[in-house]
Amino acid sequence: MDKIYRYELIFFGVVQGVGMRYFIKNLADIHGLVGWVKNQADGSVEVIAEGTKEVLDTFCEKFKKGNGIAKIENISTNKILINKYSFAYFEIEP
Repeated sequence: MDKIYRYELIFFGVVQGVGMRYFIKNLADIHGLVGWVKNQADGSVEVIAEGTKEVLDTFCEKFKKGNGIAKIENISTNKILINKYSFAYFEIEP
């Protein structure tokens, strides 16, 4: 059985007001990931995504290319091995 990971990501740059949350949710749904994405008060976008390492790494490579509008300047990443999924699906948090 594949190990389950949680990737905690924070995107900095021009990432709010450019459709980034919807882009990330769509990618997460395509890859079968669970978790959430939300805008932060400091202008960043935070993502919590859970799945296998291979799928999460593929997900990360795709969103790093961006949606054609966002300009990601930096990404903070924390990868954690977990015992079970914490979420049932992937959602956009208010």
